[in-house]
Amino acid sequence: MSAVSRTPGSWARNGRRVESAKEHGWANDGWVIATCEGPDAEANAALIAAAPDIEEAAKYALQVLNRGAGKQARLRAIERLQAALAMAQEGQG
Repeated sequence: MSAVSRTPGSWARNGRRVESAKEHGWANDGWVIATCEGPDAEANAALIAAAPDIEEAAKYALQVLNRGAGKQARLRAIERLQAALAMAQEGQG
C-alpha cells in the first residue's frame, strides 16, 4: 500500500469548518480542510478534525499490541484512543 499525502499535523474544528493547526507555521497555515453542511455539520466537522489524532492513536495502539508491551503501555494506548474518540464526538449531542 502506498503512502497517502494529507495536510500534516493537528486539525481544528471551527464551527462547521475544519482547518489545519495555525501554531505550526507551515506554508498551508490555517488552510481549510473541509466545510461541512447539513443538520449534522458540526458533528461531521468534529469527526474530520479528529482524524489525524485517531490515526496516530491507532498506530500507537497497533505498535503496543504487536510488541506485546506491558500494562503501562497498554493503558497509555487506551487513553490515547479514548482521547481521540472523545474529540471526534465533540459535535454530537
